[in-house]
Amino acid sequence: MNSFANQVSFLVITAFFEPLMPTIDRIKALLKIPATAKWRLDRAPLDLTRPGFSQPKRGGALPISVSVWSPASRPELTAFCAHSEDGWGHFVGKISAANGPESISVRSTATDEPWGLQEVSYRKPGSYWPARIVQWLQEEDGYKFLDEGEPFGFENDLNPDPRKRIATRADVLRFVNRFGIDLDNKNFWKSDVEAIYLQEVRDNISPSK
Repeated sequence: MNSFANQVSFLVITAFFEPLMPTIDRIKALLKIPATAKWRLDRAPLDLTRPGFSQPKRGGALPISVSVWSPASRPELTAFCAHSEDGWGHFVGKISAANGPESISVRSTATDEPWGLQEVSYRKPGSYWPARIVQWLQEEDGYKFLDEGEPFGFENDLNPDPRKRIATRADVLRFVNRFGIDLDNKNFWKSDVEAIYLQEVRDNISPSK
């Protein structure tokens, strides 16, 4: 299937194992919304053409924007797309540390992208740090492989060689599919309810749309 997950040059997504509104309540509590004026929250139909979906921005110089939705294919989950190359992993960790739900995060570049990256990380409730992370990262002196945490029982079925389990985006999609998260399903990138859009508001900086 030619889903959105296979159309973008840099795929950045986290799936939380709980429905949309409980996750939104957690996010609002951690960001102190509406008590703080630093965040704007909007509700609108899911729009994959918004800036950041196809090419997440680099660094933290620009305000953070996040799209959160209930996938039509898995409404018991919540999709969280921070429009930055790190997927706002710091905040995902804070949600987990605050007794948030289990989560799976993916960062994956297309094969023709410079500075290639393939990464899957899994977090348990109550812990900021991933309980499992597998990563291929291209650096100036070549690719570096990171393999931390207890492997899942299905990983040998994917490939006996740990270095080949997430060597490509197709491998990454197969990996997370073992958790019932089919990013290659077009309906994962659709929603039967309005999505939630969060926008950081900084003084003297116009928020991105």
